[in-house]
Amino acid sequence: MAITKAQSTYLTFSRVNALSFASLADAVVILYALKLGADDSFVALIASFLFLSMPFMLLGKYSVARRGAVKTLTLGWILRNCCALGLFFAPVAQKHVSVPFGFFLFGTAAFAFASFRSFGITSITPIIGDITSKENRGQFIAQNWFQANLFFLIAMLIIIFFTNRFPSVHTFQTIIVFGSITGITAGFIVSKVPESDKPARSAKEPIKSTLHYIFYTPKSRKLLLAWMALTGGLLLTIPFSLLALKNGYGITDDVALVFSGMLLVGGISASYANTLILDRVGPRPMMILYSVVLTGISLFWIFVPRHFVWPLMLVPFFFAGTCNAGINTTLSHYLLSTIPSDRTVSISMIMKIVSGAFAGLCGSVLGSGILRILNNSSVQGLWIYKLYFSIIFLYFILAVIVVKKLEPVEDRRVKDVLGIMFSLREWRALFTLQKISESETEEEDQKIISKLGRIGSDISEESLAAFLDSPRFLTRARAIRALRQIDYGRSTVEKLLDEVKNEEFTTAYLASEVLGEHGNYEAIPVLRQALHSKDVFLVGKTMLALAQLEDKPSYKHIETLFLSSQNPRIIIYGAQALVLARKLKALPPLLHKLADADLNLSVQEELLYCITEVCGAADLFYKYYPLYKSDFSEMLNRLRSDMTGQMEKHEFHIVLNYLHGSDEISLSRMNHKNKCLQTIEEFSQSCPHLKSVRNFRFSVALLLLSDKSKS
Repeated sequence: MAITKAQSTYLTFSRVNALSFASLADAVVILYALKLGADDSFVALIASFLFLSMPFMLLGKYSVARRGAVKTLTLGWILRNCCALGLFFAPVAQKHVSVPFGFFLFGTAAFAFASFRSFGITSITPIIGDITSKENRGQFIAQNWFQANLFFLIAMLIIIFFTNRFPSVHTFQTIIVFGSITGITAGFIVSKVPESDKPARSAKEPIKSTLHYIFYTPKSRKLLLAWMALTGGLLLTIPFSLLALKNGYGITDDVALVFSGMLLVGGISASYANTLILDRVGPRPMMILYSVVLTGISLFWIFVPRHFVWPLMLVPFFFAGTCNAGINTTLSHYLLSTIPSDRTVSISMIMKIVSGAFAGLCGSVLGSGILRILNNSSVQGLWIYKLYFSIIFLYFILAVIVVKKLEPVEDRRVKDVLGIMFSLREWRALFTLQKISESETEEEDQKIISKLGRIGSDISEESLAAFLDSPRFLTRARAIRALRQIDYGRSTVEKLLDEVKNEEFTTAYLASEVLGEHGNYEAIPVLRQALHSKDVFLVGKTMLALAQLEDKPSYKHIETLFLSSQNPRIIIYGAQALVLARKLKALPPLLHKLADADLNLSVQEELLYCITEVCGAADLFYKYYPLYKSDFSEMLNRLRSDMTGQMEKHEFHIVLNYLHGSDEISLSRMNHKNKCLQTIEEFSQSCPHLKSVRNFRFSVALLLLSDKSKS
């Protein structure tokens, strides 16, 4: 994908912001809170702030309408990271004032941090929509997540190192300061992203109008429900998985951060995969798969063993990270694909506010409430979290149902997406397709097209069809040949029809061939017109294509062209078309054409093969004809050996004598039931020249042998 200056600046912002957010992420803040003596309910409340603060997006909308999206994001990011510095003073307040006041300061700083984040993120979706196009949006969103998660992982590895070497409150305070400074820096970087007036105009839409649109438009209404279900599912899974690990198994902070790092590995994997696949399969099936994976994570914790097993415990965190990155990416992609550009600010804001409030309630009320009840019961240790995820499992069943109700947006079936994800061939195609956006020369394009043709993946259809707009004949020709190897849809059929209509004497004949082979019956009217072309390549391929499409009204015209033409290509393809379309009825015109004294040997051989094909002896012709031409004696020995026990010896000798050119025999007397032999004998009598056609006797002899070998 070619990166614009605006996209490049935004990616730089994402990288620096990832360093900041890693230092101020849920995992670090949760471990910092636990280090200060916080209980499970306080941790659950802190984890919910990210979502409970979503109403502050209303202020963000107002700011976007007045200042623009970029300035709003800049202001929000600088203020949120200034507020994060308040976390630094929480242990100071605990020591010099009181423990409750220290937690109050901690909670206030965390809530302010989350609130200004909500204020700023109002701008993110409109900015991405403004600096991307429909063609590269999914790839850019996924690439942005990939870059952010990669830098997040680097920062997290450094944090794990320091918390392992220096496991103290002061270490966490240093991390908080670093995160705040890099976050403020990221705010200044994003201020350099250029923007149009679209986000500001979109933000001016009244809230009442936005709500009316969401609740009375099926796509947006279903998207809101899915957004709520998935963000709630993430909040009920990720922080509580970390609690299950920390409190259920009693692991140390640095070990807990390793598992938090595994969230990032999963996020990076999902982000990179999405750069390849998201624009190809659509966001809906991916959302369904992510919701199913979240359900699987809850099942994992229900049946997790009592003893800590390192490799096994990495699994749920890897897949949780995959879901976190994947869900955020696909939700944004689905919104930008279904919502008018002049409504993106208001609608994305409402989606995030409502879903955020719902997710916050899930964490602070549902999740925290369940843990509080279980902590006050006789249940202890890991069993608390086993029971917690048993209850939450029911939530995920409902979430999957809600997500499945999303309306398709030019996407593939979930079954097909699974087939792609577990197919090495499809991934090869995806990697190859990625190179298309990086290709800058015709030679590179042709290499990519040829490789896609060899791979034969249906997922390459859109890109191959796009090459049909190329001004170069070779590029279009290779693209059409590659399309032959895949199953394509209606839009590609239309492009191929345009080739037939507009590319006479160049690639029209290739398009005609592919349309016939793929059984595209809607092409019949265009192909009928192509029979009148002066392009013999096109006419030949079209005759065969119409026969493949069983267009009976064209049969008479095909036969007329075949009989009247002296062009070898028309004769050869016409013969194939007649055999395919008319079967035994094709024999008279084939014999008539064979008697033409002006035909060259190769055309005669093609017609003889077609005659044996009509009469059911094509396999014998294909097997023995090379030997007949090169070594007649060896061919006779092979025939004699193969026919032993297949027919009477005296009949076999009659056939051999005929083959040697002896006196004529009555073909119909050999087998009066064989209509092919009767037709050939009658035609031979009316057209004596036919008997002198080179290799004609050989073909008839094979018909006699074939007929007897079947009986």
